[in-house]
Amino acid sequence: MTTRTILAVLSLAVGALALSAFSPTSSAAPSSAVQGRGGSSRGAAKPAAEGPAPEDDASNSYFDAADWDGDGWIRFTEAEQSMGLDQSEFSVYDTDHDGLIDAREFSARYRAILVRGGAFTPPRAKPDLARPKKRDGKALLLNYDADLDGMLVESELRRAMEDAHVEEPTALVMLTTLDKDRSGGIDGAELEELSKFLFPEQAAKNARKASSVAELFDHSTPVDERAGSTLGPRRTVGPIPVFRRLDYDRSGGIDLRDLEELQRPLRSAVRPAAVLATLDTDGNGSISPEEFAAAMR
Repeated sequence: MTTRTILAVLSLAVGALALSAFSPTSSAAPSSAVQGRGGSSRGAAKPAAEGPAPEDDASNSYFDAADWDGDGWIRFTEAEQSMGLDQSEFSVYDTDHDGLIDAREFSARYRAILVRGGAFTPPRAKPDLARPKKRDGKALLLNYDADLDGMLVESELRRAMEDAHVEEPTALVMLTTLDKDRSGGIDGAELEELSKFLFPEQAAKNARKASSVAELFDHSTPVDERAGSTLGPRRTVGPIPVFRRLDYDRSGGIDLRDLEELQRPLRSAVRPAAVLATLDTDGNGSISPEEFAAAMR
């Protein structure tokens, strides 16, 4: 090895030693934080806030409790009744301002309250009202009108039908059939029709009873007007008074027209006009109940 080569190697070695004296070690990490009193660091980033652990997240069960009609949304009336919210508080939940709180919006608000260290008050579940014995329209509205809008919409109607063990027709078909005013729900007199359908035994029990024999049996069969049939008077089947049977037009008196209609299609030697003239003692052209009773004595 020449003298020039030896000097070059020594020069490189000295330069490497000089550089190592002024370079930080690989194990010492630079720190941008400035230490203050007590060892605290100013300017250090705050740790990211963590939401509640999955096992502590009750938002789903709370949402179900507030969703009184079980349709997957919380309307203002439900939030007002179950959570005590007013319109301004409701709008904080309803971030998309569609008038409904969905599960995502509810969960986001729930987590935001807990992250700030607040306590989320559990919603009040819908009261489990005992179903009244009287199953009329008012009772149906009381038990199934979850959103308190005064009518039964399809989801509420479905629950009523399930409780009454009615499987057919579907709730949509029932709603379409009974919603005569096309209000989108069953209300008013339509609720009474629904009650009769769901609880026919109750409807039969509540049916008005006849107050007299005449009211119970005084129903005439229609005249058979088909071609080839014998045209005769209407027939009244049942034990009703004779005067009522002869008062064909139900005018309260027996006149010539009544007697002629009752005689058809037969022809009798006794003329109806002669009968009327004999029994109509006051000559007003009609036999009254009193005149008929006097003639029968």
